[in-house]
Amino acid sequence: MGGLPKACVEISRPFTIYSCVFTGSIEIKLSKGRGEEFTKACVSLFVCLATKVLHLELVGDLNSEYFISAVKRFTSRRGCPSHIYSDNATNFIGV
Repeated sequence: MGGLPKACVEISRPFTIYSCVFTGSIEIKLSKGRGEEFTKACVSLFVCLATKVLHLELVGDLNSEYFISAVKRFTSRRGCPSHIYSDNATNFIGV
């Protein structure tokens, strides 16, 4: 079995090093009562590699614009990270 990455073993402040991934599209309800409206959205998952804490951001689509805005919201709340790991999907490539 391979060893754990150094980021998972070292003691560090939460969300200094994290991994991010997008989920597939989900349907969310916009209104209550009669005439309910639904729309599709995606969730951006940010996982801290040191503490395994999960941060969720709701995004409108799977493109780089929405991802960059989700990262901006995340860093404004949790602080600037030293490293970000991803699966190198095409939506992580900025404009």
